Amino acid sequence: MGGDMANIWEDMEEMGRQVGFFLSFRRVPSHFAAHLWQPMVDVYETEEEVFVLAEVPGVDKERLSVSVDGRLLTIKGERPRVVPSGGGRYHQMEIPFGPFERVVKLPAEVDTESAKAVYRNGLLEISFRKVSAPHVAHIVITAEI
Repeated sequence: MGGDMANIWEDMEEMGRQVGFFLSFRRVPSHFAAHLWQPMVDVYETEEEVFVLAEVPGVDKERLSVSVDGRLLTIKGERPRVVPSGGGRYHQMEIPFGPFERVVKLPAEVDTESAKAVYRNGLLEISFRKVSAPHVAHIVITAEI
């Protein structure tokens, strides 16, 4: 039963993240918009590795941080607001800005020591080797006479 409750809480947390993601597309006052965006991510795996690709254009590499706690990967950063030069005014403003945090559940246990992160052309690619399954050892039994 305890495991079921943990799954329920994980599901509720994921629902909360999804609601926040949905709200990031709604037209909201700009003083709220800075806190409601999350980058889009792809998570995929091979037999040996897990990959996460995050879409973070306009974010300086120095303003990004990545951490792993168990199977939860957290990407944090901040995209600065672009202010029009020459005193212009916006007619449409859809690109979110400000701080963000995205938490992603990894599909497998990973070796954090193997982590690699590459930021190129607005995409952050993070890769890990999977923790290998425990090796089953067969033990030979000898008899003493």
